[in-house]
Amino acid sequence: MRYFNLRNQMKENGFSLRVHMVQLARLKGISAAAREMKTSRLTVRKWLRRFDQFGLQGLKDRSRAPHRRPRKIPPDLEERIRALRRRYRWGPFRLKIQCGLPCSPGAIYRVLRQAGLIRRRLPKWKKKRDLREAKKTLAPFEKIQLDVKDLSDIPEYWPAPSPEALPRYQFTARDVRTGAAFVAFAFSNDGTHAAAFASYLTHHLARYGVDLESLRLQTDNGSEFIGHARKKSPQPSEFQDVLRRLQIRHERIPPARSTWNSDVETFHRTIQDELFSVETLRSPSELLGKAYTYQLFYNHFRKNRWRQNQSPREILDTLAPHSYDPGVLSLPPVLLDHFLQPPHPGNDVSESPSFRRRCSLNSPEAPPTIETFSGGAIRPGTALTGVTRWAMKSP
Repeated sequence: MRYFNLRNQMKENGFSLRVHMVQLARLKGISAAAREMKTSRLTVRKWLRRFDQFGLQGLKDRSRAPHRRPRKIPPDLEERIRALRRRYRWGPFRLKIQCGLPCSPGAIYRVLRQAGLIRRRLPKWKKKRDLREAKKTLAPFEKIQLDVKDLSDIPEYWPAPSPEALPRYQFTARDVRTGAAFVAFAFSNDGTHAAAFASYLTHHLARYGVDLESLRLQTDNGSEFIGHARKKSPQPSEFQDVLRRLQIRHERIPPARSTWNSDVETFHRTIQDELFSVETLRSPSELLGKAYTYQLFYNHFRKNRWRQNQSPREILDTLAPHSYDPGVLSLPPVLLDHFLQPPHPGNDVSESPSFRRRCSLNSPEAPPTIETFSGGAIRPGTALTGVTRWAMKSP
């Protein structure tokens, strides 16, 4: 093999190759060394001359950087770039535009990289691991994510060959720390139903001793949560009004950032795969019964491998032993339309007195249950399959 090919393949060990060449030249001569190494005599003379002048140090690679850089950034400008970076945390392009720097963004990047001021981008798995560690600092029921799922995109569920129409929307809440999930259903997706779900959920949590003032509810910027995005009046939506009266903090994620609600979005995928795609749902009452059974299975028995293979019930018992009754994880799903008196179509219609009475935590009226709206969690004779049958057999 030719010398230059060997040199390219031995980039980390080119020094040994040159030592061997010099030894051959000393023993057999320059021409014999060139023939054996399959290179030119000029190359052999070059390394032999360097060895005679500098010894073994002369056989090392020399820097190929130019001796002069007439367009190199002056030291005072480099110091200014570093100072601006530390102060504003801007990138190279914005530093050039906003601060009027006379060098290119590439030159600015080189200065920042040499100064160690470029933050290395973390891989996705590392970000997820850091996010899990941050979520571990939360207390149970300190932060809950809310979202709405359109069930019409599930072919096994919608449309269903049923004489009774099934609700199209699923309102979901999931506790970030424990992973516990709560669901309700509705035929319409608007602020009225979102407010009814928030009232139903918070009423249940308050009954089991959850401090609502320390609770944070996180949603996206859907009109069911914040009203019309271009509304002119500062009046809060019905959903926001319910949280304000209960002194619950409402947090909104940035637009087009659905990953910020990843916990509740993950549950949407899970319940689609394990309930809606495997169970036969013919009526709203059957939907409520099987959804309640699945929710009991999910909150009390289903292991989550990203949470040390623990169920929400086990996590809650570990973090707050004897603080919460297990019934806090057993909120029956309901059909939210039963909360409301028609006509009550949307955000533009004021709340009815009956709705305010149902939403009030101070009302002596008992909160609605699944027995009130569906006639029982699971009616006699209901066919159970998959996870539903397993959960009913579990203790």
